[in-house]
Amino acid sequence: MIIGQIDSYMKLCLQTWIFCESCIYSEISTSTPRRELVKECHDCALACFALVAKLANNQLEIGEQAFRCIIHCRQCQETCAKYAETEDIRCCGEICKRCAEQIKGIALEFNLN
Repeated sequence: MIIGQIDSYMKLCLQTWIFCESCIYSEISTSTPRRELVKECHDCALACFALVAKLANNQLEIGEQAFRCIIHCRQCQETCAKYAETEDIRCCGEICKRCAEQIKGIALEFNLN
C-alpha cells in the first residue's frame, strides 16, 4: 500500500477518534449521561486509535484491527443515529459511517493478501 493511502486512513481514523472523544466529553458533562452512547463512542475511539497505531508502526498484521474498527464505527454510528437531534452526536455518527466505509478497503486488502 502506498504512503498516501495509509496517511488518508490514519487521518480519517484520527478524525473519528476526535469526534468520538468529543461526544464522550460532552455527554459526561451532562447531568444524565447516556451510558450506551458513552460506551459506543469509547469503544469506537479505542478501535480507531489502535488502528492508527498499527498503521503508524507499519505493522503488516492490521486486518483484525481494521475489522474491529469497522464494527465499532458501525455500532457507534447506529447509537449516534438514535440521538441525531444533537448536532455533535449526528456529526459523530456521520464520521463513523465514513470511517467504516473507507476502512473496508484496507481490511479487504490486508486480508486478501
